[in-house]
Amino acid sequence: MKKILVLGASGFIGNYCFSKLRKDSNFSVFGTYSSNRKDYLVHLDYTQSKDFIDLLGTIKPNIIIWTAGIKNIPMLESNHSLAEKYNFLPIKSLVDYQNKNEHRIQLIFISSDYVFDGKKGEYTTNDQSNPDTIYGKSKSASEKYLMTHSTFFTILRVGAVIGKGSSFWDWLTGQLKSSRDIELYDDVFSPTPINILFKAIRKSIEFKLKGLYHISGGRGVSRYELGNLILNSSNLKANLIKTNRTNNNIINRSLVRSEVFNELDTLDDFINNFKYD
Repeated sequence: MKKILVLGASGFIGNYCFSKLRKDSNFSVFGTYSSNRKDYLVHLDYTQSKDFIDLLGTIKPNIIIWTAGIKNIPMLESNHSLAEKYNFLPIKSLVDYQNKNEHRIQLIFISSDYVFDGKKGEYTTNDQSNPDTIYGKSKSASEKYLMTHSTFFTILRVGAVIGKGSSFWDWLTGQLKSSRDIELYDDVFSPTPINILFKAIRKSIEFKLKGLYHISGGRGVSRYELGNLILNSSNLKANLIKTNRTNNNIINRSLVRSEVFNELDTLDDFINNFKYD
């Protein structure tokens, strides 16, 4: 039976994946938490490399899924060292452990559309990363380290991951239920429903995918357009107001989904099937 270790299993993405994988009898699944305590998870401060390596040596996972790290962009911009400490150096520890082990370990790294500056949009895996935030730079640095040092890596770049329990989705659907005026920005991204991301992770495991991939809901939309999509598929009646926060320079970090995932559900499927009650 293969062992899977989900790092960051108390967060939105990590907990969803951990819970789904535990239902599969083909896997023995472990998960970690740092500050958000959950009784069924193992505590780990992954910035302490010795403790990190010791845990890896105890569990001996065949597959490691990285969903941890810090995404608080304003905080990282004001304290650059946090990005290296929490988002990059632990990846080096993972790769070092991977390369010192005899059995082949698959590292699945959840990356971000923030590796791009958003000046072009419709980014493919052939586009060079050019981040303009500290968060994006830490993700880009991790990607490059994996590509040059890891023996078996799967990088999944995603847009904002949405679904019940994600801060943006819960805020947006909550606001739309209020039937009042709501301002939504016109910058463009690729919303990635959590169930679609999980299916991409499962496929990465099943087919032992190696390399860099993009996964999203299948198209780019602005936050304003996303709000309208939700309104059109529900009985909600909020009034949306388009807002430009970029001085007429629309940020477009949309991703082109990799062909290997084209058979998966779409953003429209997710929105049309979501229960808004």
